[in-house]
Amino acid sequence: MLKIFAIWTTVVGLGLLNACAHKVEQADAASWHLFNDGATAKLAYGPPNTDAVGLMMECGKAQGLVTVYGDVEPGQAALTLASGRSVSDLRGRTYSDQLSPGVAFEGEAPVTIDALRGFARTGKLSIIGQKSAKVMPARGDDRADVRKFFDFCQA
Repeated sequence: MLKIFAIWTTVVGLGLLNACAHKVEQADAASWHLFNDGATAKLAYGPPNTDAVGLMMECGKAQGLVTVYGDVEPGQAALTLASGRSVSDLRGRTYSDQLSPGVAFEGEAPVTIDALRGFARTGKLSIIGQKSAKVMPARGDDRADVRKFFDFCQA
């Protein structure tokens, strides 16, 4: 019994350490979804068949730029994306949105910023806030959609 408790404590401790002292949120039913009409591609994270989107990226074919839409905590001027140890702050505009639980964010970034390159390569992506982190991993078939999105966007 003591051995099981020690293992459980270690696992929980590593999970807390990995969260970097942030509250970590992860919706198990959420996944990445790719929409492509030929001229534009959108990659959105959320539960299937709902309007609940945790993050959305949009780009034109071979433009090399991605427009990122998400939520930030009140008072936060940038959207911070992380993929592993790669962290990128996106500057943009924030505004009140009745469909968002917090403050809506919209900003543009090159597909080559560290966090997006890491996401394209590993499928790992998180939004880091002042008080929490929202983990949005690409799993299984999602990984192929993430690669297709970034291939479409590359200049």
